[in-house]
Amino acid sequence: MNYQRPDLTVDIVLLTLIQGRLHVALMPRDKAPEEGKWALTGGYIHTNEDADSQEAALRTLRAKLDFEPRHLEQVFTEANAQRDPRGWSASIVHLALHDPEVLQDLVTSRGMQLFDVEDDGAHLPAEMAFDHKLLINKAVARLRAKAGYSTIVGHFLPESFTIAELQGAYEAVRHTKLNPANFRRKILEMAFLEPTVLLHSSGRPAQGYRLVHDIDYFDRELA
Repeated sequence: MNYQRPDLTVDIVLLTLIQGRLHVALMPRDKAPEEGKWALTGGYIHTNEDADSQEAALRTLRAKLDFEPRHLEQVFTEANAQRDPRGWSASIVHLALHDPEVLQDLVTSRGMQLFDVEDDGAHLPAEMAFDHKLLINKAVARLRAKAGYSTIVGHFLPESFTIAELQGAYEAVRHTKLNPANFRRKILEMAFLEPTVLLHSSGRPAQGYRLVHDIDYFDRELA
């Protein structure tokens, strides 16, 4: 018996944090189906050159945007016969994070746009390609959960940041308030940061830090 193989793609939910609110980078599709609708960056897996879906996602970002995010990870797969009018398809969805200054420059140069994803995606475009609104909402939910027990939100910040900036990123992503003294003590006790240079702003200089690794996991959830 012959079986038809479903289309297999990667879609990348590229997020950043602007003024305490999560935003996703979208671009209008330039071909049918769903031409002209806002869409995630994505593409087909090339079985002859991609060792895994992570490589496929990176290749797609390099080819379409000439860009590599600060952090990239596979988060889930969405597969059914209804998500694409051409028939059965499966998308391996990846979450990509980057700081807003760099991402805004990329968006401007590539004809993309950043959309607010807060409030369960209420600010996303009404006309979106395929099931991409669902993919965004699911990826954002995964990010919020993972932010409670890992250093993942550090990738929304510049390479060197202050403890206060890191706390602000956690509070924005998790929709919670954290005690500054307790947060500072906990985050430094876990030794996932290393000091960099003194950072100067409108106030007195503050010690800068950067992530030691791409991602580390806490032994207990941040309260």
